[in-house]
Amino acid sequence: YISVTGVQTCALPILLHCVGGCGLGMTMTLSPVEPGSNVAVWGGGPVGLSAVQGARIMGASTVILVEPIKARRDLALKLGATHVFDPNAEGDGLVPKVKDLCKGTNRVLSGGRNDTRNRAQLAAAVGPDFVIEAVGYDRTKPKVEAGPDPTGIQPLQQVWQVTPTAGHLCTCG
Repeated sequence: YISVTGVQTCALPILLHCVGGCGLGMTMTLSPVEPGSNVAVWGGGPVGLSAVQGARIMGASTVILVEPIKARRDLALKLGATHVFDPNAEGDGLVPKVKDLCKGTNRVLSGGRNDTRNRAQLAAAVGPDFVIEAVGYDRTKPKVEAGPDPTGIQPLQQVWQVTPTAGHLCTCG
């Protein structure tokens, strides 16, 4: 507490460091999230959690976080994520679950994308409007829950698989 002219106030240092700016920047400038859109974030470290906050600030209706560490998943729910997934528990079913949560995003009249079909007549526009990858790789063995792939290659493949034809993908890990 700091006393200024006899009045006690609480001084909280507020910093927007480079890591927080990176996560916010991915959802606010590089992939400008629109109100009502669906956002999926892979990685719940400082960059990923900042991306979750940025998506919520920009008005995303669905914010999905994929993170193996339970404490980070719990924190993401407090910071604005609507759904969280553990990639270890979901396994091969992770990509279909994320895509299933993002069905019905046909908002053509409000700037959304149309439900276009690809050459195989599959709905190419099913999936999150914006996908953020902030995973990286494990330099050392984690002291808490480890992800399914310490190299970070599997999460990168998953973000490419979940991104629809007209979606936005931003990687930084």
